[in-house]
Amino acid sequence: MSEWRSRLKGLIPLLIIFSILFGCAQKNDIITPQGTVSFSVDYFITKMPEPNDKTKLLNIINSNNNPEIKNKAKILLGGYYYKNGADENSLLSLQETAATDNQRLNNAAYLWLASLYKFFGNEAKMHNILTKIKNPGGITSYIMGQTCEKGKAYCIKREDIPVFVEKEKKKQKTESQKKETAKVKGEKGKKEEVAKKKENQKGKLKIFARNGNFDNPAFKGMLLAASRDNGTKIISGDNLTEDSVVVDVENLSVMTDEEISFKIDYKNAIDELLYDTDFSGCKEIIIGVNDRFVSAGEYTKQRLIKFYDNITVSNYETEGFKNLYKKPDNETVTTRCFLGIGREKAMTLFVPLVRFVSPDNEGTEIYLVTDMYTGMYRDKNFIGYFGDVNIYTYIDTVYNAQSREFMEKYEEIYGKQPPYKAFIGYDMVQYLENKFLKKKENPYVTSISNIQEPVVERNVHKIRIDNNYNTRFLFMPEEKQIPLLSIPAE
Repeated sequence: MSEWRSRLKGLIPLLIIFSILFGCAQKNDIITPQGTVSFSVDYFITKMPEPNDKTKLLNIINSNNNPEIKNKAKILLGGYYYKNGADENSLLSLQETAATDNQRLNNAAYLWLASLYKFFGNEAKMHNILTKIKNPGGITSYIMGQTCEKGKAYCIKREDIPVFVEKEKKKQKTESQKKETAKVKGEKGKKEEVAKKKENQKGKLKIFARNGNFDNPAFKGMLLAASRDNGTKIISGDNLTEDSVVVDVENLSVMTDEEISFKIDYKNAIDELLYDTDFSGCKEIIIGVNDRFVSAGEYTKQRLIKFYDNITVSNYETEGFKNLYKKPDNETVTTRCFLGIGREKAMTLFVPLVRFVSPDNEGTEIYLVTDMYTGMYRDKNFIGYFGDVNIYTYIDTVYNAQSREFMEKYEEIYGKQPPYKAFIGYDMVQYLENKFLKKKENPYVTSISNIQEPVVERNVHKIRIDNNYNTRFLFMPEEKQIPLLSIPAE
């Protein structure tokens, strides 16, 4: 486990996004604040700022006794201010820092400072600080782009940075030498070169991540899958090659002989629920959805309307939902059945809302179809509402070992729980490795049972929460699964 974790943390830098192959090794630079989750310095350099970042970095600066870590946190705080447009705070924070043992972080600090000096009209300081940049890579290029996105007054270009200028001169000089060498190379030399190249690439899988960026959880999931060994390389930017397979990260699809969509759709889970459940005792059947799941809600209604009356599809996020199903005081107890379809977080909010509009527990049946089950309802604010609820899902991080292990690894590296897209990103790489690296037999984390282009079949996990809240009954999927057809979730 420790070896896997070491490999994984070495791959976090955003160099991947800028056309750098995953095979290159990186020096780990992980900060582990006392009492909180560790994080990658390189990831923090490039990530979008979040509200709790400032507090996290200030806590490190104020409480950590290691001067190197305090210094790094100050640089990252300066970067946080820079991204948020707090230029004066950024300048003050960055000017109080020193060079670290992480050259990528140093380069980031120099670029942020140079950009601010340019904005404040101090060209001499700008040029002076840019001379300190060494060994620029993907992170340097990324931050240069950020400075120009901030505006012309902040923009630092390649020609402003001495090391890039020098590199360009050397490149031009060696280009003519290469052309001359190529002329004198015989057929034998060319064949040897091709053979050597093929030997080096033997057993390697190149995945071109179209629309891949580090803010996308599916992309992060792909990185975790590729990081276990040196057999897979993730390519991004403009480096698509003939021997690369393509993953459309934004659309969660894989392009091989034809496109395969890995999106989580809901038809199979809905079919399983309807097959298992007798709704004949329900006076009303209310299908609760939000705007993203209208198609799935309408499909469910069409299935039910063949056998039952008084079925409605209602948006539970509207104010009207609270009054639509509230029972009059003089009405006798009748059974209302609520079938919620949506993401786990939304369904965790849906159940208390149902208890509000239909407060008689003995007369209320609740069924949920959702993307994943992590036990989110166990929070003290929700647990009291979840007695006697049935859940149908595809990703189960409580009972399924593969899904749980992936979630733990993701949280360890990225400091937050993975959304469903991260699981799918992981499985897209798993599928490609299983297909092209013949020795691979990777298990899936989204309950994939079969992939028959363009259909992805998934098992359905059936979970019942009884009236004691803490007792769980897990019904494993039947052997025969219905092919998962397309009901877009969004």
